[in-house]
Amino acid sequence: MAELKRQELQIPLFPQNVPLAYCNGFITNVGAADVSIVLLLDGTPSLKLHMSYTSAKTLREMLVNAVEALEKATDHKIMVSSEVEAGLKKLSEEAN
Repeated sequence: MAELKRQELQIPLFPQNVPLAYCNGFITNVGAADVSIVLLLDGTPSLKLHMSYTSAKTLREMLVNAVEALEKATDHKIMVSSEVEAGLKKLSEEAN
């Protein structure tokens, strides 16, 4: 059987026939065999994802690498939600 060349197996980065989802929050849950992620848009569930632990860990690694590359390139630390919430709480307390 002929070997497939690597380029024959590549999927376009943004295929046109794949649904698009955006989120500004999420909820995670773990089960015995997989991980569930519910994407939130303004606090409302918009999409539920299920993936294996291997896929979840690989996704984590890829996201960490992407954010670290951006932080390095911009010399700017991206805040996590808890840091933003703490800052907003501080602003609210200072206003009162």
